Amino acid sequence: MKKNTRDKRERGITLIALVVTIVVLLILAGVSLNLVLGNNGIITKAQDAKLMTRAGSAEDEVELWKSDNYIARTSNQATVDKETMLQGLKDKNLVYEEEIDRDNEIITIKKKDGTIVKEINYSGVIINISKTPETEKSGAVVLQVTSVEGLTNISIKSEEEFNSFVEQIERMDEESKKDLIKNLDIMAHNKFNGTNITTFEELLEYYYTKGYITDATEEAYWEKMNDIPDENICYVMLELFYNDQTGLLIMYQVINPDNALSDTYVATENGTYTFIVKDLITGKSYSKSVEVTNIDSTLQQYYVANIDEYNKVIGLVDKDTAEPTTFSQAYIIYNGEKIDITSIIRTSEDNSCNYLYGWDIGYYMYHCGKVTSRYDVEGNRIFILVKDGIDYVGCALVYAPKH
Repeated sequence: MKKNTRDKRERGITLIALVVTIVVLLILAGVSLNLVLGNNGIITKAQDAKLMTRAGSAEDEVELWKSDNYIARTSNQATVDKETMLQGLKDKNLVYEEEIDRDNEIITIKKKDGTIVKEINYSGVIINISKTPETEKSGAVVLQVTSVEGLTNISIKSEEEFNSFVEQIERMDEESKKDLIKNLDIMAHNKFNGTNITTFEELLEYYYTKGYITDATEEAYWEKMNDIPDENICYVMLELFYNDQTGLLIMYQVINPDNALSDTYVATENGTYTFIVKDLITGKSYSKSVEVTNIDSTLQQYYVANIDEYNKVIGLVDKDTAEPTTFSQAYIIYNGEKIDITSIIRTSEDNSCNYLYGWDIGYYMYHCGKVTSRYDVEGNRIFILVKDGIDYVGCALVYAPKH
């Protein structure tokens, strides 16, 4: 009898041990599967590494193609066209057809979840974007397109060059010329008439409201605009895009992450921001994204702004009270250079705030040899105002009135 009881107990213990063992094995199997197949598992990491390697190799091939073509052009040798280069990438399984955006001339390689691993621009257009500050923690980071390489800028330094420019406009096909006129019309109204038109539909409504056209339709618009001489188109472009210092027509427009016509954007949150550059001659658009990781939301107590709209006086404003405050140092970013303008800081009569006056900035920059005329500094500029050892970065409009 005692023997039977002992046998039952031993069998019971054996069954419990077996169940525990199975449970432990299932847990271990689950952990192992997750380590192998999970989002951060071995297989996923291996796939990501393979994707990164492919993206890096594709980028190297594109850069090599660009440099080889550059050397070939400078030595009057034959170049390799874009389609041949793309086919070579596909033949090597470095790029797949669905990853190629031929309109914007960008190769986008993504993970399965849609995360972009790499964007490769094969257009030959290089968009350079500055970040201010670049790495230091700040309440805001100013992003600015400092230059665009690879797009046509037209030299207009003589009557002969202007006539050549007119001929170039004359050679444009009808559809491209119409698109150019639409864009120019919008930009001219915004610049010279103080409007804020962003689309062609808004332009049609504006013309109709003013009584310039009989109906808010494209047909009515072209009835009015159809006989514009090509020479007049060129004159409008001179007014909008001519750079007196370089003698060049800057033949592109920059659209910032806010979808506004501006080469500058103030980021107040970490993230990825995209600028679009549109070629005014071909109508093609090119994009460049930049990542911001150095914004500290605790450093946003103050912001840079124009505190006097009439004279465009620049100051530092308290976010909570909306009142201007004091600051100890000031810098302006001009042509990518950080210039100390602390010596021209002014103080209000009641000592409640400091400010920068546009007329002072223009003269200071002129006497420092940074500009050829004090009026050159006018426009939307980047400033760094320092308070309690913290840099506050932002954009403000500089106005240097005549006295």
